[in-house]
Amino acid sequence: MYTALYRRKPGQSSVASNILLNPTINARVDLDPNTNRKETSTSETGTKLDNVSGKPAVETTEDAVKTRPTITRKKTELKSRRQDGRHAGRPGTSHRHRDHPKHHGKKSDTDEVIRGNVTVECPSTAKIVRIFTSSTFTDTWHERNALMERAYPALKEVCQQQGYEFQVVDMRWGIRDEATDDHMGTELCLREIDLCKKLSTGPSFVTFLSHKYGYRDFPNKVEATEFDTLIAAVEGEKALVLLKTWFKRDDNAVPPTYFLQPISSILPDFRDENEEKQKSAKAAWYDQNTIMQKALVKAANEKLDTKTAHRYVTSGMQH
Repeated sequence: MYTALYRRKPGQSSVASNILLNPTINARVDLDPNTNRKETSTSETGTKLDNVSGKPAVETTEDAVKTRPTITRKKTELKSRRQDGRHAGRPGTSHRHRDHPKHHGKKSDTDEVIRGNVTVECPSTAKIVRIFTSSTFTDTWHERNALMERAYPALKEVCQQQGYEFQVVDMRWGIRDEATDDHMGTELCLREIDLCKKLSTGPSFVTFLSHKYGYRDFPNKVEATEFDTLIAAVEGEKALVLLKTWFKRDDNAVPPTYFLQPISSILPDFRDENEEKQKSAKAAWYDQNTIMQKALVKAANEKLDTKTAHRYVTSGMQH
């Protein structure tokens, strides 16, 4: 804080020149040749001196008024510096934090892993080209065979020359009976597609579209409120009996849900070692499945909105 004390000379008015006893402002007042004021300078201690006599200079009230803006400005600067220094230890207010603000955006996967998040999926570093081949089986038989016999071997050789491994996923080679028994065929296909997308460093999906739409598999689980709505709209006693036989309600699920039962639980011969019995059970399942499919599609189109009903008419390829 700047402090100035003034002493009035004998015979001087309050507006006359005063003597600066404790000056703390290191400033110089330039001499105007058109005025009668004396030229002054500043001593090493900060005291203003008369350049002629060497005594403390006499400063007029006008000179003191001119220095007040300088005092006000310096007070403001000092206050600002003190505030910066006072908050220097607080994040977000110091000079360093103002110049380099802290980012509060989404953390990268690397940051999450360093922090101990073990659920983060790290990108694969394997050099693999993994392709999922999708199409209807019967009407694209020759195209699939051409890929397997001609195209894929050549692609495999090119990948090996570049240090890559080439893999092909073709569900035509079959799905395990266990997966078919639990109605997991469509889910397995979707999992394989996701795996190809994650592992492949190049193309990951090839599809052939022909004349057939593809196999339509109705959902293997339906919420209780939706299923009850469909059952109420099903026409035909046989379809109604089949749906109540194959779908069982689970009140422990949240929300309560009807689950499609494993095929072998209704048709035990479906997984029998005897091929004839197994073939007969599979034929029976496909016939009953077709009846339930038609009944559910019709009821869904009548009672459900378009988006929800679409789940009952979507093929595996369209998933």
